[in-house]
Amino acid sequence: MKRASLVLLAALAAQFFCPAQAFAEQVNIYQGRYQLMQVEYDSYETKGKVTKAVKTEALLKVDTEQGNTWILVDDLKDGKIVRRWDLITN
Repeated sequence: MKRASLVLLAALAAQFFCPAQAFAEQVNIYQGRYQLMQVEYDSYETKGKVTKAVKTEALLKVDTEQGNTWILVDDLKDGKIVRRWDLITN
């Protein structure tokens, strides 16, 4: 699980510091404009003075041409699950 977090951190760092296509060529994954990645990462919850790490899974969509990244978010509206892509980088 720590390895998955490190892989996600490395991928996101590369996304910020390398041009998208150059990064894709380095790791030999370039197949199309959009890539989907299922990731697991630590998020942090604070209750009072106590902060704890919580394992979280997410689906990311990466635009390999523009470098944008979105996360798939589930919302509950009127008793139904509504999914949407939220931009996390641009």
